[in-house]
Amino acid sequence: MSFNGHIRIDMANCGEERILMKRLFVLIVTCGLALGGLTPATQAKEQLVIGYLSGGEASPFVNQVTKSLRAEAKKLKVKLVECDSNFLSDKALECAKTLSAAKPKAIINWQFDPTVSAKVCEGYKNLPTVTLDTPNEPCAKVFVGADNYAAGLLAGDALGKWTKTKLNCVYDVFLAVELPTLADINKKRAGGTREGFEKVCGKVPDAKYKMIDKTQGGSDALENIRRQTTDILTANPGAKAILASSPYSDADGIALTKAVDTAGRGSNLKAVINHGAEAVGHDYIRNDARWIGSVGYFPERYGAIALPAAIKLATGQKVAKELLMKHQVVTKKNINKIYPKEK
Repeated sequence: MSFNGHIRIDMANCGEERILMKRLFVLIVTCGLALGGLTPATQAKEQLVIGYLSGGEASPFVNQVTKSLRAEAKKLKVKLVECDSNFLSDKALECAKTLSAAKPKAIINWQFDPTVSAKVCEGYKNLPTVTLDTPNEPCAKVFVGADNYAAGLLAGDALGKWTKTKLNCVYDVFLAVELPTLADINKKRAGGTREGFEKVCGKVPDAKYKMIDKTQGGSDALENIRRQTTDILTANPGAKAILASSPYSDADGIALTKAVDTAGRGSNLKAVINHGAEAVGHDYIRNDARWIGSVGYFPERYGAIALPAAIKLATGQKVAKELLMKHQVVTKKNINKIYPKEK
């Protein structure tokens, strides 16, 4: 065999020539990869797989977070394998196994039922986990999400100050969307909102505080809110000044607002304070006088925090145990500065 711009094969030594040809081919391919920058180490890095267990894409807030994760994965050249649990515990368990089959190196977990979190972790072999806004023990190594108590106090303070200025703290009903299954978070968000309000307007009488459990009635949280809001209005026909708190998303606040309007009680709803400030609520913040604001949770920023944290876990690097959002109340006065209108 000779190589001088051309390859000549001696058929008498064909077996030996085949071996030499194979070696030459491997050498050419290997050199080509190295010259092109595609070393085996680079290839492995580009193929890093991160699993993402979504809480429920039907939620506009969750969907915005998911979009931010996808954008960050594209930017960082990471393969993001997704599964939507649709707010169902059984589906979350299925998702854990589905994600495990993709052989990820770390998981971003956002399932909402703490009673199954250990089984969900087990389903994906207790891989190191970045958890979003929910505990998800025992595999959670990093918490990314809201500073729930601070956000609750901000919301309550804003609602209290409005109520004191406009109604002299006189009202008939305080509607509060809650999520009792997440006891710790609910205490901080819903409880913090109530506490912040009470610091301005005094204690809310239990008879006036009407809790709306968004999980009561099935997996359609928005329908649960609409139904229970309607029932409360029916049971309180004389309520002329109604306040409302939606500590989990603007979508919840929209469902509540629409239920009040559909019942013909729109003028009785005096003020709504939300948590989230996601895109679905921006028009309401700008245009509905009853929406006095929404505490910003900035779902569009989650991806840039959570995915790098997951990559660090996957590659054995140290990460802070908590990475919390900095909140502010988004109002009619500042929304166009925070979220400029699209031209």
